[in-house]
Amino acid sequence: MATEGVHEGDEAMSSAGTEGKVLAGFAGFGSFMQDTSVQTLVTQSDAEYTVPQLPVSSDPCQHGFEESAGFGKEQRANFMLGTEYFFVNHGAFGAAAKAVFEAAQAWRRYAEQQPLKFIDRELLPLLVHVAREFAPEVGAAATDLVFLPSATVGLNTVINAAAREWVEGDEVLSLSVGYSAVRKMLDIRCAEHGVRHVTANVPLPVTSADEVVEAVRSAIGPKTRFAVFDHVTSNTALVLPVERLIALCRKRGVRVLIDGAHAPGMLPLNLTDLGADWYVANLHKWYCCPRGSAFLWARPEHHESLQPLVISHGSGDGLTSAFIWDGNRDYSATLAVLTAIRVWRLWGPDKAREYMKQTVQTAAEGLIAAWGTDVFAPWDMVGSMVLVRLPAACAGITEADEAYPAHAKFVQDTLFHTYQVEAPVKVAAEKLYVRISAHVYNHSIDYRALSSAITTMRDTSLGKVTVCSKGGGCA
Repeated sequence: MATEGVHEGDEAMSSAGTEGKVLAGFAGFGSFMQDTSVQTLVTQSDAEYTVPQLPVSSDPCQHGFEESAGFGKEQRANFMLGTEYFFVNHGAFGAAAKAVFEAAQAWRRYAEQQPLKFIDRELLPLLVHVAREFAPEVGAAATDLVFLPSATVGLNTVINAAAREWVEGDEVLSLSVGYSAVRKMLDIRCAEHGVRHVTANVPLPVTSADEVVEAVRSAIGPKTRFAVFDHVTSNTALVLPVERLIALCRKRGVRVLIDGAHAPGMLPLNLTDLGADWYVANLHKWYCCPRGSAFLWARPEHHESLQPLVISHGSGDGLTSAFIWDGNRDYSATLAVLTAIRVWRLWGPDKAREYMKQTVQTAAEGLIAAWGTDVFAPWDMVGSMVLVRLPAACAGITEADEAYPAHAKFVQDTLFHTYQVEAPVKVAAEKLYVRISAHVYNHSIDYRALSSAITTMRDTSLGKVTVCSKGGGCA
């Protein structure tokens, strides 16, 4: 039975010290024992807002961060990477900074000391605090940003919302260099609504950003309603001219979703100024948080149309309220973002990004010189990772031969098993490329190991592969 002023489903509250007070649970959140809604907390001015008590320190030095470590080999001390592999594939799934990982562990331990106290009375205001702290780091208002387990969740969320407004005969647009999972998301929703999915073909290898802009300009038609572009492409490691693409689409009345999975940490961001309708990104990649941390940003006019994939207690009370809780799961990766922010401040974001970009460019130039090849894109379209063309002989084929995925797999497996080099090998424009990444812990020795391994494979024709079929093969 609900008591006046107490929402049905709220836990019983002690009457001690409550004489004369109106007792109320957290509106719309069942048993959550909060005095102020998360939607109110996220919209308060800095003068009105009270920072919640932090039971776990956000100071990286309290979690083992070595502030004196320089970039390169010394910085490995601030990561948990083993020494048995030369790791030049940060772009795949990232690598958590040790202090951020340990902060997440500390949050998990704290939660288990008194789970009800943590979940019912502390968690939601803490998550709002993370949003208020992190949003300025990407040029956003906290009211426009919500945390999610992955960019994939965010992409599905936005595409689902956008698709509800599509009508039969509309068109949606993506790029030939876009992420394959996004193409599948679009294909499914397009089939449901009788909408045509148009793919703008980007010529490869890319010689200038103008080629990407022209591909989009040519593909937009009078029925185009929605477009999705990568900020940094995954397979081809291209930093796309998203500002120009967004401006072009907005002039044509096309709404734009940016898949920024690789951007935070690699590129400076100001989401408010960028001009997109929605922006989705991971924090476990270049921002070095534990896996399970990502965010979705949306322009205010799109808040109402966004629904989380998991509907829960906060639905209907605003963007933050709708997305902040999707069930009783582990939220420690999001809470640890507080520590990640401070790690980046200690590194210096501009200095870290410059080190990463210069390291990957220097490494690529060394590989080009050693192998007599080239890179996939101009340097103004390169961030902290780049494709470098491999000598075809490392896969047992000639430069005139077409490379298949079987060749790429063979080279990548050989690098991993024989030479202990972790680097992804791709097929692009019928040639073999290795995608190299650089973070603050990478050093020239990592790329020398890659160079030596490929040179040995090239010179000994070790990588002979019998291709069983196009797109497949057997070694």
